[in-house]
Amino acid sequence: MNYLKVCQLTAKYLKTSVSPGSIYGDCFSVFRDDKTGIEGYTKIDNGIFIVVVKASNEDIDWVTDFSIWDLHKFWKGLRKYYPYGDPKDTKVRIHQGFAKGYMTVRESIHEAFRKSNCSYAFVTGYSMGGGVAPIVALDLQYNFNLSEDKVSCGFCGPRCFNKAGVESFNKRVPKSIFFKYGNDIVTKLPPPILGFKHVGVLKLQLGSKERWWKMSIKDHAAFNELVKEIEKEVRLINEN
Repeated sequence: MNYLKVCQLTAKYLKTSVSPGSIYGDCFSVFRDDKTGIEGYTKIDNGIFIVVVKASNEDIDWVTDFSIWDLHKFWKGLRKYYPYGDPKDTKVRIHQGFAKGYMTVRESIHEAFRKSNCSYAFVTGYSMGGGVAPIVALDLQYNFNLSEDKVSCGFCGPRCFNKAGVESFNKRVPKSIFFKYGNDIVTKLPPPILGFKHVGVLKLQLGSKERWWKMSIKDHAAFNELVKEIEKEVRLINEN
């Protein structure tokens, strides 16, 4: 799966990640956890198993987004989490809210992938969905032993891995693109000083120039503009 294909699939399916309720149209399966608000759907597109993780649109979603904080031990700050086995066996750590949320829908996604009989997987998500999407992609790659050219991820969301997690993800899912529009506030959280980093072998800045000190709620809300910029990127590639 090349750069163009990742952009095409992201533009196509990122649009549906902000659909109201659980209305996804013709899909292969639907997943949702009422407690965390994490939900989405799967679809088969020309032999590719598509996973779309829905964006934040409910109050509970924002609780999940920012549950990195242990409010009872604020000064100790951040909770980093490893959801598989003994955390002493690895240095990889993942945003607790996203990782625990994903574990509630993980088996549903695994079951759908097994039933799909697909050998390719693509995952996308925006906002909260963009925090969960790379976790899904990494998990599918590892557990189904997908080669690096058979799994990809196109997403826009917050930082959700530590340094070791980024290294693992970028090695296992190299066909991945992190899209950022302007100075979207969500893409700048949690702040890197707290130990979280963005995954994605390729990071594509769209819209206005990024300013390290600026955080814009308006840019986060400009979802349609982000999609238009990705579609523009697809056209430029095709023209060249």
